Amino acid sequence: MTAGDDSPSERPSGHLKVVMILAAVVLVSVAAAVLLVRQVNTVRAAAQRMKGMGNLKQLSLAAHNYAQTHEDGIIGPYSPDLTGAMNPDLSFRVGLLPYIEMDNVYRLIDMNQPWDSPKNAPATAVAIRHLQSPDTPDATKPDTPYRVFYGGGALFEADGTPVKLTEVPDGTSNTILFVHASEAVPWAKPQEFAYTPATPLPPLGSRGISKEGFNVAMADGSVRFVRHAIAEADLRSLIEKADGRGAGIE
Repeated sequence: MTAGDDSPSERPSGHLKVVMILAAVVLVSVAAAVLLVRQVNTVRAAAQRMKGMGNLKQLSLAAHNYAQTHEDGIIGPYSPDLTGAMNPDLSFRVGLLPYIEMDNVYRLIDMNQPWDSPKNAPATAVAIRHLQSPDTPDATKPDTPYRVFYGGGALFEADGTPVKLTEVPDGTSNTILFVHASEAVPWAKPQEFAYTPATPLPPLGSRGISKEGFNVAMADGSVRFVRHAIAEADLRSLIEKADGRGAGIE
C-alpha cells in the first residue's frame, strides 16, 4: 500500500456507503414532500380565496338585481314580508334567494314568519353552496360568513329601510356592502353586525383561506381584498357611508 492510499479503517465500507446514500435520498425526499405540501396548500388557499370572491360577487349582483326589480333599494339587514314591511326575524339573504337561483327554497318560506318557525325551519335548514365559506368544514350546515353592518352610519339602517345606491354620500365604491366574517351564522337568521363608531369591530376573514386579510363586496358590486394590516380608522371609513373620508383599499 502506498503512502497516499487510505488505510482500510479510513475508507467507508460498502455497507456504510449505501446507508449514507439512502439517508441523503430520504432527506431530499422529505424536503421535496414538505415543499410540495406547501405548494398544494398555497394553491388551495388561492382557489378558496377566488371562490369566496365569486360568492360575494354573486351575492352583490343579487342585491343589485333586487334593487332594480323593486326600485326601492338594496335590502338589509332584513327581508320584507308579504306586505312589503321589513320582517326583523328574516335575514336579507332570504329575500335574495330568487336572485341566486334558489327559487325552490324561497317558495317554501313564509315571509310573514320567523326564519326558524316550524313552517320555515325545513327550508332554512337547507345548506346553500353559494352562501357557504369555501373552507367550511361541514358542507351540510346552513351557515354563511357573508354578513352586513347596520346602524350607526353603516350602509344599512337599523330599521331595515332599503338603501338607494344614489344616496350613498361617500360613493358606492368606497362603502362596504357585504363582508366575509370570521363567524358563520345560519343564512336565514338576521344575525348581522350592529355598528357604531365606538363599537369594537368583529373578527373578519377566515384564516383557512388567508392569514393576510379578508374579502369584501363594495356597494358598487366590486369585490376587494382587505388586508388585516389596514388601519382601523380606514376600515371604519369603508363601513360608514357618510363619514366624508372615502378611504381606499391598498
